[in-house]
Amino acid sequence: MTSDEQKKNPCHTVLSRWVEVLRCPQCRGRIEMDGPASILRCADCAGQYRITDGIPRLVMPQNEEPFARSCARYDALRLNEGWASEMPGFYQHLPFRDLSGRHPREWRLRAQSFRVVQCWLERTFGQRRVRVLDAGAGSSWMSRCLAERYEVLGVDVNAGPHGLAALPPEERRFLAMQGTLERLPLADGCLDVVIANASFHYTREPQRRFAEAHRVLKPGSWLIVMDSPTYPTQAAVDRAHERTRVYYANMGMSELAEYYTGFTASLFSDMPSFRFQRLRRDLSWGELMKKWIRETLGRSVGARFPIWIGITDGTEGKNG
Repeated sequence: MTSDEQKKNPCHTVLSRWVEVLRCPQCRGRIEMDGPASILRCADCAGQYRITDGIPRLVMPQNEEPFARSCARYDALRLNEGWASEMPGFYQHLPFRDLSGRHPREWRLRAQSFRVVQCWLERTFGQRRVRVLDAGAGSSWMSRCLAERYEVLGVDVNAGPHGLAALPPEERRFLAMQGTLERLPLADGCLDVVIANASFHYTREPQRRFAEAHRVLKPGSWLIVMDSPTYPTQAAVDRAHERTRVYYANMGMSELAEYYTGFTASLFSDMPSFRFQRLRRDLSWGELMKKWIRETLGRSVGARFPIWIGITDGTEGKNG
């Protein structure tokens, strides 16, 4: 591809840097691209996958339509809640500014979490341009920010206008790709860091997501789980799930509660393939103290939002 063609199709240029580690979601065969075409092909099973809005759709073909319907309903809810917006420039300013003005405090806390992780990445990798997966990227604000320094791949099932396509293709310096976190369309041992930002708790089987993260990481590499609710006890997790079920039912979207869970701290200490430490115990010491006081007075048990950093155990996966 010539330099003029690269300027016209920046998504193709980014894709070309990642295609060697992409894998077929059906058979895990190698993915091939043919010039600037809008189709990716599996070299093994001949499966074909569309590229739409610069986003490769590496999901099981039979799941594309169900995912689209489910994500459209989810987007409608997020628009109503104020976490999504059709305001011009809204996604380009996250997490540092909430142009809608509906959740400025919450976005300040998310920006604070991002800065903590950003500093850790700088201390750990210096100027190395390592490969980072934004697992459950949503509207890709973290992918956008991290791509200023690293090679970034943002994966999510939502490829719609309030998901991976929230940023226009010409503004993406990272690869946005539709895929599932339970079956990442990636080769074994191809990444230096996986970051799950407010995403790993949206599943019925969190262990599968941890296993997949371990598979795609190089030996001795890192998984960061941040801004997912962590509770002191399983009973507190169960109560939180019930509150979530009631909320979604009242919003007319009760099926969404099936994909929500909370964590207990024991999940991280018992994970066999990672050694985790807490980089931060909660959003702030002030938030943590308020929760301790409420719990001491016998009020509801609140979620903590730690930043967990786990290093892989040094073994590689078996499916390349």
